[in-house]
Amino acid sequence: MPSGVLDVLTPYVDRYEQLDGVDYRKCVFMFISNRGGSRIEEIVLEKYKQQLTREQLSLHHFRRELENIVLNETGGLQGSQLISKKLIDHYVPFLPLEKYNIITCLEAAYDRMGTPPCDPALNFGKLADQLDYGPEENKIFAKEGAKNVDIVLNYAIELSNNGLTTK
Repeated sequence: MPSGVLDVLTPYVDRYEQLDGVDYRKCVFMFISNRGGSRIEEIVLEKYKQQLTREQLSLHHFRRELENIVLNETGGLQGSQLISKKLIDHYVPFLPLEKYNIITCLEAAYDRMGTPPCDPALNFGKLADQLDYGPEENKIFAKEGAKNVDIVLNYAIELSNNGLTTK
């Protein structure tokens, strides 16, 4: 995204009492981006080497790195009034998903379908194995996150309904 594009939002996020008769000060604005995803993954791997689990990680492990990425990466928020006026309160990292997270996503997707009780042949662990994981040396994190969970699950159910199984 070109630098400065988000500056159009500055009047709404700034601390004005009213803008066109509307008080935006109690609104929550969330900007979602994959900026810094590689660095977040590196930090998580570093913390794993220090014997910290995903559940033990907190915002303070990532705060400075995320702020540096936002301030220094070309495009997006770099040079933005949102940054110079200190209008962003928090940078929240989206941690990479591990296999057990993907299994949980598969189970939740299956539950949302409202289908009959799970076919015993439908093994969520084996379905999770069909996704790609990285980095190459240890393959801990799902490369696409949970984006393909529904596709893998629907395919497995279709195979199961036709008397076939997945790999």
